[in-house]
Amino acid sequence: MMKELDYWIGIPFIYTLGLFHKKSPLPKLPEKLSAYHFVLIKTAAIGDTVLLSAVITELKNAYPNCYITIVCSGNNLAMVRLLTDVNEIFEFNMSSPVLSLWKLGTIKKAQIVFDFAPWARINSLISWKIKAAFKVGFYRKNMYRHYVYDGTVEHRNNVHELDNYRSILQYVKIPLKNYEPVIRVNYEDKLAQIPNELPYVVLHLFAGGASANLRSWENEKWTQLAKQIFLTYGYAIVFTGGRDDKKKSENMANYLKKNNIPAYSVSGKVSLAESVAILKRTKLLVTVNTGIMHIGAAIGIPLIALHGATSDKRWGPLSRSAVVIKSNEKCQPCISLGFESKCNDPICMQNITVDMVWKAVQEKLS
Repeated sequence: MMKELDYWIGIPFIYTLGLFHKKSPLPKLPEKLSAYHFVLIKTAAIGDTVLLSAVITELKNAYPNCYITIVCSGNNLAMVRLLTDVNEIFEFNMSSPVLSLWKLGTIKKAQIVFDFAPWARINSLISWKIKAAFKVGFYRKNMYRHYVYDGTVEHRNNVHELDNYRSILQYVKIPLKNYEPVIRVNYEDKLAQIPNELPYVVLHLFAGGASANLRSWENEKWTQLAKQIFLTYGYAIVFTGGRDDKKKSENMANYLKKNNIPAYSVSGKVSLAESVAILKRTKLLVTVNTGIMHIGAAIGIPLIALHGATSDKRWGPLSRSAVVIKSNEKCQPCISLGFESKCNDPICMQNITVDMVWKAVQEKLS
């Protein structure tokens, strides 16, 4: 419903605001030690927010004294809280957009507002409301959301999403070092869910968003893979996921326990920070393309990412410790933004075999 409202109401509203918008010139940011205020807008997706960590590092490298405000939503707030070098967090409540828009006026005036959303019109409205000398966001064909920006950058399908983010920084002359995402979390390594000193492998079965069914792998293959890992290496199996994944995750763990395989489900039982702690201790993470994949890449753990409808060149893990498994169907990839595919038969994921993944597991665990 939100997407429908964003389209049918958002487009004419943003277009009308654009008619009255007088574009500002690009400001100069010459002094390295100036305390510039930058506002970054990212209101969805854990994985996208992980990528934003590289943007923050670029800004802090270029301007160490800069003040960074992030506008997020409840969807990605927990991930934003794990980012370092963020001075202020503004949570935009999507269920109360009018009140949240009014509260945006409390954010102090910025030098530059960066909007990193490629399609959502609500982000354009958020950008319009925030006081700033200059506002920059994405132009994307048929999205009709760029009218309120002072500067626009084309959002491309043929580059990694992080490179799209970098192009926004380049537009405003931010010098780049091409940093990659890094998540640093201080945590108490006491997780009652998993016995201390128990070696384990994490399996993350659950994709999120509208295209979750196009990025999922069959349960039977996950259980077969889990059995092979335990029988060969003796490692326990840990299933991660969110609250909505709790029942399915527990069923998978119970099935393995009945086969005398130590298995644990932490889905819906731990916070995102605790999930990062669990990932830090794992011998290996095997996951579909979702936020946990980007977190695993950002903390540098051994990682195997299963890609189907999504392109690994566009959304793949940015880590030397990661390997991508895909079936290389002629029809893939069919997703760029996350919702445009019309596929009802995701053979790209179905044709990833257990043997394909098992070979990668052996290479990682050897």
